[in-house]
Amino acid sequence: MSNISKFTTTDVVDSVMGSGKSTATIDYIKNSDNPVLLIVEYDTEVDRFLNAIPEIVSPKQDNGYLSRYDSLVNMLESGESIVSTHQLFSKWDDKVLHLIKANGYELIMDEVLSGVLSQVPIDSQDIVNLIEDDYMVQEFGSDIPKLKPTGKPFYKEYSRIEQKLRNKDIYLSVERDAVNKKLYIFEAPSAKIFEAFHKITILTYLFDGSLLSNYFDLHDVEYELKSVVSGEMTDYQGASGEQFKDLITIYNGKHNEIGRGRYALSLRWYERGNNPKVASKAVRSVFNNFKVERNLFAWSVHKDVIDKVAHSDFHSKRSFARYDSKQIPYSDDITFISQTTRASNQYKNKAVMAYCSNTFMRPVLRNFLTDNGVDVQEDKFALSQLIQWIWRSRIRNGEPIAIYIPSKRMRQLLMAWLGYDKNEMF
Repeated sequence: MSNISKFTTTDVVDSVMGSGKSTATIDYIKNSDNPVLLIVEYDTEVDRFLNAIPEIVSPKQDNGYLSRYDSLVNMLESGESIVSTHQLFSKWDDKVLHLIKANGYELIMDEVLSGVLSQVPIDSQDIVNLIEDDYMVQEFGSDIPKLKPTGKPFYKEYSRIEQKLRNKDIYLSVERDAVNKKLYIFEAPSAKIFEAFHKITILTYLFDGSLLSNYFDLHDVEYELKSVVSGEMTDYQGASGEQFKDLITIYNGKHNEIGRGRYALSLRWYERGNNPKVASKAVRSVFNNFKVERNLFAWSVHKDVIDKVAHSDFHSKRSFARYDSKQIPYSDDITFISQTTRASNQYKNKAVMAYCSNTFMRPVLRNFLTDNGVDVQEDKFALSQLIQWIWRSRIRNGEPIAIYIPSKRMRQLLMAWLGYDKNEMF
């Protein structure tokens, strides 16, 4: 068992979107005897909680004289309740963690960390060289293969790796076949961050399908599942979407034919032959069939193949010419929404959606987790991502939507969650 479980109480509030998790959180913070550190996905959510809770503050940069980090430290020293984004969460150091522990802070995370486990882009041979040349070494006494710096200064080209080794947990993964051995490294927030709090609460839905759930399993973190019903905390009620069945019309027509195989519309499927053009033609035809105004339509596909799949008509001046993660796409035209988007209400006008992916965990990450004893549930991983994506639309306001999901696997995962009988599925 990790130190997270030894010294920290962890609750996972796993309830469907709109069940009142945020309302319950606001009431809890207002009445808490302990200072709370609330972590949310976007700055818009920071503003929402600042408006709802007069007692809470947020780190701000002060005209270049005071950094957000320094502002955070000042607030922690004063023992104030704080709301901040996941981005600042990743920059905490030992000084911040000492103040968190000394002042008895609780951690509340609204939605799970999307990048809690991610592959670091570095060649296998470079990893070998950095280990053999004594720049980093495997940490002894850890059940999980973890790397740490030796103290030897890194060359400039590897400075980002050195920084990650000092500020995060870096895990080593080795994959072997009959001929080759390949090394990969993965990064995660330091476990010391979670150990600093005496209580952690995660607000989410379908937690079993999240990478944070895998991270907790990797570290043998014990947690208790709870639900929110009508704004009140209760024992866990299970995960079902039957109440939304009548609000979601699922396309049933000839353009579903492209997704019959289990791996159809997966990333590898898109890398073969003419498949991107086939998918592009299908989604454009479905858009025409629905006869919907452009500003009400949203779609998604694997980010690696966006430019191959996007129909030329989807590149309008009022949409966005380039699919750059740093750009905020307009929501008043046809909109591409990344399939990993969570906790945003920016697209709540969307009435018709097209999810053109078949979602699987990347094989190297899945293999790392399974090699370290984690039971990866890929169908729950895929369903969790799909539902979070769908809830960017106007269904979050209780309004009906229509959706095109050409992948039979993804479509039937959604239909099962909505309560369809097997003989109703298509």
